[in-house]
Amino acid sequence: MKAYNRKPNIGMALQVQEEFPDIDFNRALMIGDSESDMQFAENSGMKGIKLE
Repeated sequence: MKAYNRKPNIGMALQVQEEFPDIDFNRALMIGDSESDMQFAENSGMKGIKLE
């Protein structure tokens, strides 16, 4: 796995966007359970919801 694919970097989001170009991260939602999930959401321009 390349380092840019590890959260909170946005490599995974950019890969998804290549496969699904209609995705609008400004309208997307990231649900996660860690601070890195929330940082990933912010770095990608998504809204984040943290579950505990």
